[in-house]
Amino acid sequence: MKKLYLYLDLAALKPLALGGRGIEHEQSEALAVILLMLHEGKAALLSSFALRAELRKYKNRGARAAQIKLLRGAAYSLLKATADVAQHAAKLRAAGFGHLDALHIACAAALDADALLTLDGGLLELARQNATLCAVECATPSDFVLEKKYASKGKGKGA
Repeated sequence: MKKLYLYLDLAALKPLALGGRGIEHEQSEALAVILLMLHEGKAALLSSFALRAELRKYKNRGARAAQIKLLRGAAYSLLKATADVAQHAAKLRAAGFGHLDALHIACAAALDADALLTLDGGLLELARQNATLCAVECATPSDFVLEKKYASKGKGKGA
């Protein structure tokens, strides 16, 4: 199995940094699998200017510190703002995505992430409707972990 490069928006990064507290059990278990993959070097986190800016606005200092520590320790690549990212984000905004969601998707696509993981149902629904425009897979942690589990056994995507 090749190393996976994952971009997590704040909705998924927050519970990952806090050990899965405060979210449903299925997602908590999936985040535990992702943490293990990071620890074993089977996955790496991608980061961007958009994620860093969103983290700076986060009011819970303890949670923010845990998220920053996780990103510093596991981040493989940090994307800075570019004209291409801004253009892609503008197209996503025109399709109905919120400003930060559009930036996260554009950054994940520019970084060639295997997936953007989120717990944001609205983002996921719009991403399903605009999959080609997104140019990156958007999924919940549990859906992504389940898909990769079956793909690695020859039962899922890419088999």
